[in-house]
Amino acid sequence: MIFRRRLLLTALAAFLVSATIAKEGSASAFSLNDAKAYAIENSYMAKNAVRDVEIAKRKIKETAAIGLPQVNGTVDFQNFIEIPTSLVPSNAFNPAAPADEFTALQFGTDYNITAGLSVSQLIFDGSYIVALQATRTYLELSKNAKEKTEIEIASGITSTYGMVLIAEKNLTILEGNITNLDKMLSDTKALYENGFAEEQDVEQLRFSLGNLKNTQNATKKQIEVAYNLLKFQMGIPIEDEITLTDNLEVLLGAAAFGEGLGQEVNVENHIDYKMSLTSLVNQELMLKNSKAGFLPSLSGFFNYQSSYLGNDLDFANNSWYPTSLWGLSLKVPIFSSLMKHQQVQQSRLELEKTQNNLELTKYNLTVEAMNAQIEYTNNVNAMNLQKENVRLADKIAKNTEIKFVEGMASSLELTQAQTQQLSAQGAYISAMFNVINAKTKLEKALGTK
Repeated sequence: MIFRRRLLLTALAAFLVSATIAKEGSASAFSLNDAKAYAIENSYMAKNAVRDVEIAKRKIKETAAIGLPQVNGTVDFQNFIEIPTSLVPSNAFNPAAPADEFTALQFGTDYNITAGLSVSQLIFDGSYIVALQATRTYLELSKNAKEKTEIEIASGITSTYGMVLIAEKNLTILEGNITNLDKMLSDTKALYENGFAEEQDVEQLRFSLGNLKNTQNATKKQIEVAYNLLKFQMGIPIEDEITLTDNLEVLLGAAAFGEGLGQEVNVENHIDYKMSLTSLVNQELMLKNSKAGFLPSLSGFFNYQSSYLGNDLDFANNSWYPTSLWGLSLKVPIFSSLMKHQQVQQSRLELEKTQNNLELTKYNLTVEAMNAQIEYTNNVNAMNLQKENVRLADKIAKNTEIKFVEGMASSLELTQAQTQQLSAQGAYISAMFNVINAKTKLEKALGTK
């Protein structure tokens, strides 16, 4: 009974461990959308963008605090080693003294301690009101920058994700070619040993096989580099292992059907237009701030101070003398030699420039989207053409291999057919990568992640 209970507990523990491992393993498997979402939350750029938004929020509170009461306390301690001496006319005390005679007197005490408290309150300041509005615009700019960063991150993830899949696809093709060529080399060796093939045929195949293996090794390194880049962009430690769940066909499937073609860019929702629009609002506030320089400012204050005076530090002798006051401070600009006027004119010109830049951004976004769609279409067509070329090159290479085995084609002809096949495959791989990059560029032009 005890044995059965232990066995059950052991089985349960093993199940929990395996479930935990499976759960941890699934966390390292990413589809393209999963990789984008993870990167937007965890990449270094994304984290900095979030902190920029937080900084902007703190900036709002900092600026608002300027208009709240400001309280400061001061304590001054003085110990006169020698009390200052003043000269006063002697006839002030002795009318019979000559007019040019002075008497040296010392005024003060050995110890002076002053403790004070001051409170100030801004009542009205036009620049302060504009500054509060500007901080909110600053927050909006930070949020826009965060959104743009997320779009850039998603774009980079798509490109690198596709780079990994294409490199792996290239490796698969190379491995297939190596397997096929290795078999041909083995068969040709057998034919050579039996006098049905020339040594040159064997050497030519061995040379081709060596080149393919070198390319295979280089491709493996490319895959490793691409994975490291993807992990860096996602904010994953380099030593961690990740797997990609989407295949190349998933990324290219939408491209094959021309997804995104003919789609018009919604300029008002594009992040670049939003940022330009926010810049326009900010420049309008700059103009308001320049105009606010003509307005008066009003603030109130209250000061309380108590001073201790004595020749020793005997605080019980009531040698404390308080002083308190409150008041208002009004500052009215009267004449600044037209300096403020010139500042207003400069701000107005800057506003006009920003308005022009907003229209320029709108125009550029429209043209960029059109050009991106044209580039995307061209690359999709080129990919489909290269795909057909691969089919034809595979067919030619296969027929040449058959002829070579039957002695109807030379090793040189076989090598040329294989080179043509590899060239077509490489061109197709490159075309697929161009399609992914063009699709990414189109998504950015349309303002999507």
